[in-house]
Amino acid sequence: TEFDINDYGDSANTFIDELNYEVRGIKKEFTTVVSSTNKVQGNLVVDYSSAEFFRTPTVFTQILSANTSLISRTSDLTNESCNVTIFNTQNGNVVDDADIEITISATGA
Repeated sequence: TEFDINDYGDSANTFIDELNYEVRGIKKEFTTVVSSTNKVQGNLVVDYSSAEFFRTPTVFTQILSANTSLISRTSDLTNESCNVTIFNTQNGNVVDDADIEITISATGA
């Protein structure tokens, strides 16, 4: 890249070998509550494409069920969706019970 600086003659011309830049995007947030169904073996697909993330966001999950022996795990994260699986922490089995509510929060740019 060559830059000309007006009013300084040829001695003011310079070349840049490397140009670093940073693009800052607006922070976007998406939050929803989903309920499990017993029709899908363990996985819930959460679609957050309406947030229009440029990159895969950071996704947090929290089970709202009173059953404290449950934990959720995300997988297959993209900038549009992710899968959430519910596990029983006492035996490690996938839980496919209906009506377990989970809060999903995604944050990114």
